[in-house]
Amino acid sequence: MKLARKAEIHIAHAAFCQHDVVRLPGAATGPLRGLNFVVQDVFSIEGVRCCFGSPTWLADHEPAQSTAPVVASLLAAGGTLTGLAQTDELTLTLSGKNAHYGCPPNPARF
Repeated sequence: MKLARKAEIHIAHAAFCQHDVVRLPGAATGPLRGLNFVVQDVFSIEGVRCCFGSPTWLADHEPAQSTAPVVASLLAAGGTLTGLAQTDELTLTLSGKNAHYGCPPNPARF
């Protein structure tokens, strides 16, 4: 049991962005009420800086002035945003590898 919990923590740390802790509750009613979701760190969240997998991008850009419509729709439907997922640097590949933040591990390997 300890190994499984340790793996969960490692996966969560590697998969989620560490520059901002994002948790936005969804609407009290709606078809997604009670469900959580995560968005890749390429969607604007009001008041949060998006990094696009790049520490340089993160340092050079201000927090978003508004929330992306798709994220706002999920929140309005009752879903709770629980974090930002790492992405390839500037979303240039599909491999998941990122020289700055690493590659999230495959949970099937634990």
